[in-house]
Amino acid sequence: MKKKIITLIVVISGLALLLCLYGLALPRQLIFYKEEVINHPVEAVFATVTDFKNQAKWRSDLKEIRAVSADVWTEIPKAGEPMTFAIVQKIQDKRFVIRIIKPENYSGSWTGIFEKLPQNRTLFKAREVIELKNPFIRAIGHTFINLETTMDTYFNDLNIKLEKDGNKKLD
Repeated sequence: MKKKIITLIVVISGLALLLCLYGLALPRQLIFYKEEVINHPVEAVFATVTDFKNQAKWRSDLKEIRAVSADVWTEIPKAGEPMTFAIVQKIQDKRFVIRIIKPENYSGSWTGIFEKLPQNRTLFKAREVIELKNPFIRAIGHTFINLETTMDTYFNDLNIKLEKDGNKKLD
């Protein structure tokens, strides 16, 4: 029995070491970029994206938003861990930058760039960066965090919300 326990401890320690070495070999950052022409005016797109208090009403991945202050909020997702964000920069109808302040096991930022296009359209560019300092978390994050799917869901939900609000493209 004692030999089985020692063997189990050695195997678990070996797996932990391999996971750590794998994590050390991976980049510290996960970066994803997406841009899309949205058939709605820049004012409507910017207002919707920056109104964090109402995002749980239109984002399919959120259960709830808890406002902490005028510039800080916590997103309670339908699946996963709550995240707290703070506004870093807000330039009306141009740029919106937020950073992750919780959970503490990783950090990151999200930047939205809004460009006014002809015919009441908007070029919306979003860049998300997540920094995973701990090699164990890094190994897990690179394996399980899919920023592409998250961003696709966000853009899809945003388009649906804007359509419902009647901010239609003028031809």
